[in-house]
Amino acid sequence: MNNIVYREIPFDQYTPVMAYSALAGKGSCLLESSPKKDRYSFVGVDPIASISGKGDYTSALRELRKQYPFEVSHPLALYSGGCVGYITYDGEYFFQIYQSSVCFDQQMGRAALFTIGDEEQLDLLYERLKKGRSLFESSLEIGGVSVDKSDAEFAAMVEKAKEHLQAGDIFQIVLSRTFQASFKGDPFQFYRSLRRSSPAPYLF
Repeated sequence: MNNIVYREIPFDQYTPVMAYSALAGKGSCLLESSPKKDRYSFVGVDPIASISGKGDYTSALRELRKQYPFEVSHPLALYSGGCVGYITYDGEYFFQIYQSSVCFDQQMGRAALFTIGDEEQLDLLYERLKKGRSLFESSLEIGGVSVDKSDAEFAAMVEKAKEHLQAGDIFQIVLSRTFQASFKGDPFQFYRSLRRSSPAPYLF
């Protein structure tokens, strides 16, 4: 049985975005909930194992969990030692188990660090988190925006789609156009800007 150690951290000093910015590396993940509607957010860093393939992912997940069994008793240990990944529409899958994680409970106002290992490894993780706070802000520059279809062209597409719908040729259609802009800076800072301005009740 692999041991998971944990430490609660000041909830009012850290956010999921800040923790991800401080700790993220290759293969890290951020599962973020809307603060006003949902409860938990999770940051996973330092993956120690992964599986990928196509087809029966349940057997692969069971085998991975057998290789990496964990035990921890803490109300915020929801994802610690668990798998995070995705399954595509055509059945391809990819999952990872993370060495370390941070979980935020936005209803209870609590946050905690978790890591597979010992107290020394937990200390190192906490130092990474604290050090990253001072490097959190960085510049972001976005250039001019271009679009592949003008407002008039897009409006014409909408009218054409309405004609097809009324004629019964189609029953559903998704119309779109592409906006592009040059970008300079940390991609994660772009995500921060997007999450602040987006009216959507969910986050990516």
